[in-house]
Amino acid sequence: QWEALNPLSVAREGLSATVLNGKLYAIGGAGLSSVEIFDPQTGQWSAGTGLPATLRNAAAITVNGKILLMAGQDTNNQEITQVLEYDPGTDQWSQKTPMGTARHGMTLALFEGKVWVIGGHDGVEFDSVEIYDPVADSWSAGPSLTVARNWPSSWVANGKIYVTGGRLGTSNYHASIEVYDPATNQWAVSGALPESKYSADAAVLDDKVYIVSGERASGWTLSDKVFAADLIPHRDLFFREANATAPAQPAPNQAPVFAGDSTFSTAENNVSASFFVGAIDADGDVLTYSKTGPDADKFNLNTATGELNWKSPPDYEANASAAGNNAYSVTVTVSDGTVSATQAIIVNVTDVADDVGIAVLYSLTVNGGTGGTVSGGGSDFSPGANAAITATPDAWHAFGGWTGAGVADPNAPNTTVHMSQNRMVTANFVAVNSPVVDPPPAQYVLTVTAGAGGTATGSGTYAFDANASITATPDAGHQFGGWTGAGVVDPVAASTTVTMDQNRTVTANFVAVNQPPPNQAPVDIHLSHASVPEDAPVGTLVGELNATDPNLGDVHTFTFAGGQGSTHNGLFQLDANGTLRTNAPFDYETNATLSIRVKADDGYGGVLRRVFTIQVSDIYEVPPNQAPTKIHLSPSQILENQPVGSLVGLFTTEDPDQNDTHVYALVSGEGSQDNPIFRIQGNELRTLGYFDFESKDTYRIRVRSTDAEGLKKRKSFTIQVIDGFRPGVETLAPINLKATSARLRGRLLDDGGLAIQQQGFVVGRQPDPSLGQSGVQSYSAASESANANTNTFAHKAEGLRSGIRYYARAYAQNTEGVTYGEQINFTTATSFGSGPFSQATGVAGKPNWWESPWFGTYYLSDENWIYHADFGWLYATGENAQSVWLWSPRLQWLWTSKQVYPYFYSQVDGNWFLLMENVPGQTIFFRFATRRWIDFKKENNIDE
Repeated sequence: QWEALNPLSVAREGLSATVLNGKLYAIGGAGLSSVEIFDPQTGQWSAGTGLPATLRNAAAITVNGKILLMAGQDTNNQEITQVLEYDPGTDQWSQKTPMGTARHGMTLALFEGKVWVIGGHDGVEFDSVEIYDPVADSWSAGPSLTVARNWPSSWVANGKIYVTGGRLGTSNYHASIEVYDPATNQWAVSGALPESKYSADAAVLDDKVYIVSGERASGWTLSDKVFAADLIPHRDLFFREANATAPAQPAPNQAPVFAGDSTFSTAENNVSASFFVGAIDADGDVLTYSKTGPDADKFNLNTATGELNWKSPPDYEANASAAGNNAYSVTVTVSDGTVSATQAIIVNVTDVADDVGIAVLYSLTVNGGTGGTVSGGGSDFSPGANAAITATPDAWHAFGGWTGAGVADPNAPNTTVHMSQNRMVTANFVAVNSPVVDPPPAQYVLTVTAGAGGTATGSGTYAFDANASITATPDAGHQFGGWTGAGVVDPVAASTTVTMDQNRTVTANFVAVNQPPPNQAPVDIHLSHASVPEDAPVGTLVGELNATDPNLGDVHTFTFAGGQGSTHNGLFQLDANGTLRTNAPFDYETNATLSIRVKADDGYGGVLRRVFTIQVSDIYEVPPNQAPTKIHLSPSQILENQPVGSLVGLFTTEDPDQNDTHVYALVSGEGSQDNPIFRIQGNELRTLGYFDFESKDTYRIRVRSTDAEGLKKRKSFTIQVIDGFRPGVETLAPINLKATSARLRGRLLDDGGLAIQQQGFVVGRQPDPSLGQSGVQSYSAASESANANTNTFAHKAEGLRSGIRYYARAYAQNTEGVTYGEQINFTTATSFGSGPFSQATGVAGKPNWWESPWFGTYYLSDENWIYHADFGWLYATGENAQSVWLWSPRLQWLWTSKQVYPYFYSQVDGNWFLLMENVPGQTIFFRFATRRWIDFKKENNIDE
């Protein structure tokens, strides 16, 4: 049921709305840049982060946890190309790459991770489509709609995009539905809404799409109706008015109902033939299909859609049906998870005469909707012809486009139809504004017309909004082809109703059904095999009889015929389907040639007789067939954690009969307890699950090998699961040590028998870093292509701090777990930036020893601590490259620079020190405050 919510704090015209993290965002509107957020848990609105400027008629959509706000109109009501993104993590709006065309009144659809901007206008309606990639922040052009649409509605279902409604100009309101199919990369018209919809909203809920409210005609003719359609795969959408009142209790679960035919026919060798036996479910449950029956193994079944197709194309002459009559029997079961239904399917295979050609001509039916006339059409178009059609609107009407397949330009009143099959097209007209607008009458007139091939009833005068009944009745040799004209509730039903909210004209369309050609007698009879070995037992198959008949699809009955050549008819058996068998054993030495005469009857009076000579072949002693003696499986082991469908090994059979073929199958019996987690494909044993050595290391199966004569051998096998181990990895010494980076290196020693999922490095300032540990950086690394044979890998660790000791370990991971290599440590190079040692250079052969051009040689320990070759341990700091502050436990803070060195200023004394240079083994200062010499490294002073 519909219910009223708490109102917004301010009225908003032309706002944008979307849902993010379970809350409804109301964004902008005419003269507004504010945002309000509705929380369904509290039922209250709160203020959100406002837009950078006022914005109306933009389109909003939620993608990857963020809101995208596209195009619209600015403060001056000018269309813009702006794209804004709201990130709830930062609670800020940011600018993204703008779209190519300024517009408003468009609809957005999220399809395959990208945002489709469809239709709209900037004073002129658009049929164009732009596609935004939120990951790359880039735009590309999409395929254009078949008709321009301003303020259409859209939704995504069953791997396709649907667009409906909108308008072209001020009076051409659309009810048609367009569907984008990624397989063709095109839009195509498919069905229509019960009424036109402009500026309506669409929503998908519980496998249904709802079209809500909107304007259905010019002059603000608003609609409060909600239409809904079930989203059933492989079905056109059928919209009906939604029930506004929910049932008091949920309806009981109903069984699926088959919607497809139960009997099909197809010509032999038709590799592309498919047979839809799908079902529908009133509860909207997900359906699953399965097959059984004598010929089930000859078909593939789509378990999600119920579509059957041949595993191998059928050959009429080489009849493979279980019944032996080219009628293949399959039972299909459909289940909604609770209840199921079954349907018996028969697929009849008909013979095809390759040397008989039949001329094919196609018919074109051209219909005109209310408000105009049409011309064109006929019934004698050659395949591939382009038939001309013309639409002429009446006064106060405009041409609104063609509907129907094959139209070269659906938007042109004069165009052509490509005749690759029988076609039916309809010209649509729309009323344009007349100088006088009268109030709606209390009654409306319904005009029901019929196209060629049938009659239609239902014309009359009806009250406003009445549902007028209409009925179409096809003539002999025709079938109902659908209603054209607005307001028809079910355009594909012969008996339906029309919604009378205006004067209506609807047309019943009919299509000619192919009439069978005049019957002709069979022209030839063929016998697939005309020899039989001597001493063959009664009932031995000789061959199959088939008739060639100009009438495609004729089924023939075969019997023996008397007359010349029928001498040995009594020595054979012949069934009605043409199977010829022996009725007695034959002796080559007594009679090597036998003559029979047969008759083929097509059931329509066409009969052909023919004499066949059957050769009896001389057979020497042939040893009887022997059963297989041994079955082998090699290998009979599999590595743990392999994907489903992995190959375990191949079956072979030892058989005394050379060149015998064998069929393998899993069978019950001793040692068959683990059969369900394996499958056999030809002679391959493959897995149906994952195997974990620690859970179970051996599995038992039982297999049967059957030779061509049906003799069998059974054997049980033990399948061994091979244990996988964690990988082995080695940490190599890093190279290219710099102030903020180092190149880490590792080597994979052993993959543990399993695929490596990840390899890389962990780096930290504490020993034994590991993945996920606080303060530890991890790097995933690919194998070095130049060293693929050595299994080495490397990665540049960046963002390190200069002069710091780091600990690093290589790691590798497979499904058994993670292994770390031996720990190494390294210290990054010193980089004082613009500080006192920024011009220092490394000392060759002495890691981390540096030499200043004016301050001497020192060792960098950790950040600002150094060990000076003359002074020992000092703490150094400063931002000037020409001076430095030093701290030592002995003299506290000292300052010097490139200009005054070797003089040092003492912060404690407020006076100077002078370094006496080049005194071996000692660091001697003259202290001006006391005018005495002191040894920096000792406590005692030295006399002057």
